[in-house]
Amino acid sequence: MEIRQQSGFFVQEVFLNRNGKTYYPPNKKPFAHFASPPPKCYATRDMKTSILDSREKIAKLDTENLLGSIEALPDQIEITWSKSASAKLPVAYKQTKRIVVCGMGGSTLPPDVVLSTFLNRVACPLVIVRDYHLPAWVDKDTLVIACSYSGNTEETLSATNEAAARKAKVVVITGGGQLLELAKSNRWPTRLLTQEGNPSNQPRMAIGSFTFTLIEILRTHGSLHIEAEEVHNLAEFLREQMKQFTPEVKDNPAKQIAEAAKEGFPLFISAQHLTGSVHVMTNQFNENAKHIAFRLEVPEMNHHFLEALSFPTKAKASLSAILFQSQYYNSQTQKRIQLTAELLLKNGIPTQIVNSDAASPLEQAWETLCLGSFASFYLAMLHKIDPAPVPNVESFKKALANKLPTK
Repeated sequence: MEIRQQSGFFVQEVFLNRNGKTYYPPNKKPFAHFASPPPKCYATRDMKTSILDSREKIAKLDTENLLGSIEALPDQIEITWSKSASAKLPVAYKQTKRIVVCGMGGSTLPPDVVLSTFLNRVACPLVIVRDYHLPAWVDKDTLVIACSYSGNTEETLSATNEAAARKAKVVVITGGGQLLELAKSNRWPTRLLTQEGNPSNQPRMAIGSFTFTLIEILRTHGSLHIEAEEVHNLAEFLREQMKQFTPEVKDNPAKQIAEAAKEGFPLFISAQHLTGSVHVMTNQFNENAKHIAFRLEVPEMNHHFLEALSFPTKAKASLSAILFQSQYYNSQTQKRIQLTAELLLKNGIPTQIVNSDAASPLEQAWETLCLGSFASFYLAMLHKIDPAPVPNVESFKKALANKLPTK
């Protein structure tokens, strides 16, 4: 891993690597740089006293062991996959012609990851629904996968009841609650999530279990082909790569991203197979670090966001951009990432580019996801907060459950 920074108003380029080998993108051009003081968000931390380097200090804040869930990601993948050998679906389910995955928050991050990493391999139309209602075309020939870790998400329950009313073929992924009871009463196939590999028991940190449960359903349905060796290699790759992000490695990219984001609003920019992983990263910055973060996708952002770089000037001063480059993007997308970074720099926005030499798009996507989990956790530590509780979300749900006052 290497950090390269230019003098003056600089860009940090982050290279994730394996076996001590640094990866440089093909045809990489040097960035323009400008005479300006380095922004505050790049202030050097005190390496001797930083909480990020001490598991003992971390444990005092991390009361529910969220770090344990992050580090158990490879275990989640392997545990889930080991159970998939005996998984079955009724014949009528395998004959469905389209798929809807419904859920909210962390429960619909898995289909985002699946769609972005397996876009050219999912052989059936797949739509994600994050709402109370299903599209009008959902019918008996539709497979509806209802996802809720708690089993009590009201939007998911509403959409699932609609699916039942339309005679859709329903599969449930849940940890319990009302959704599990609904599945039992309707005798729907159910994949029960457990706390294995997720000691914090936080839904968003079950991303490995949730995603590979979904992959198992798609494979059993016949709409996605994936070999056991591919899954095993991914888990082993993550175990090895995770070593560069741990607290013991003082100057690591996850810590640097957290530090760069601390004093401002991080803007994550990605494309193609990395968009799902960056969606996970953004949500985890929101929930783990309680920190405002945004995400945009190339090429779409190049058609509108570039004209938003002038105003408001005060808000722009708090923005920092983190772009994810990949040798697996098509050549035009690689060029777009490079040009976007240069334009952000010209407009005074601190910019980082993250590169990886992972051996496949799948490995690169999960390495990026892993990087984001660690970075969001470290940002929570820098804010000196417990990353697990989500009090605003919970109080909002309670307020929703109360009836509106009558006039």
